[in-house]
Amino acid sequence: MSAKGNCYDNSMVETVFKTIKAEILWRTAFQTRQQAEIALGLYIDGFYNPTRRHSALSYSSPIAFDVRLQSFWVQELRKTKRELGSSGWFDYAACYL
Repeated sequence: MSAKGNCYDNSMVETVFKTIKAEILWRTAFQTRQQAEIALGLYIDGFYNPTRRHSALSYSSPIAFDVRLQSFWVQELRKTKRELGSSGWFDYAACYL
């Protein structure tokens, strides 16, 4: 947290709320509050978090970023295993990747 009155305190949260409002709430007329809650939950869990591209992840989706990161670590593990030879913990770690 920063000091009281700092205008940058909530900028990230405000950006998220503005995006959600612009992409789902302002485009839809909900009949009930329950419909709005369900639509908002589906949007956040189904698109915003897993699929939407994020600038902090080099403009890739979290799913694509995770796949790329896991692929990187598998390659690093194989490279290290080749360099050091087979030892038990490499084989153990590889089964979890």
